[in-house]
Amino acid sequence: MSVFPNPSKGTAFLSVTTSSSGKHQVQIINQMGMVVQEREVYLTEGENMLSLENHSLAKGLHVIRLKSDSFELVDKFLVE
Repeated sequence: MSVFPNPSKGTAFLSVTTSSSGKHQVQIINQMGMVVQEREVYLTEGENMLSLENHSLAKGLHVIRLKSDSFELVDKFLVE
């Protein structure tokens, strides 16, 4: 999983490769550990690309968490 551009202004993209199709939860977490954005997405087997609108996010470091019933991935990105 990777987030780009990083650092980001406006819209970032999440690239993730999965081994199976299904529903996944995407969370963006601020520096205080609060979930500031959350949505459910359907990913297909293989490479997937999601857009992340971060216009409403405070500047600074954020964590993005992608989870399903079988796995959880975490990455960090900076909002300028």
